[in-house]
Amino acid sequence: MLSKDKILEQIDKGLIKIEPFVPENVCEAGYDLKLSNEFRYFKYMREKNVIIDDNTDYKNYTEKIYIENDSFLTLLPGETVLSIT
Repeated sequence: MLSKDKILEQIDKGLIKIEPFVPENVCEAGYDLKLSNEFRYFKYMREKNVIIDDNTDYKNYTEKIYIENDSFLTLLPGETVLSIT
């Protein structure tokens, strides 16, 4: 874990790259990310085990959804989504 000063130092040296970089998002021991309104929602599958390897296509198991800016996403127990930062 890096302190705020170390994070800023590593960014200045080019060892950490964040795009777009917002200096106000650097906190005491991290960087605050914002979620986009685009998610990958896992489709219901009878077979719960998925083998992940170099040939696995996430599109076979997920569906892309967009949440309008004035709306929200409700997750029920056991549901999973992938989010984009």
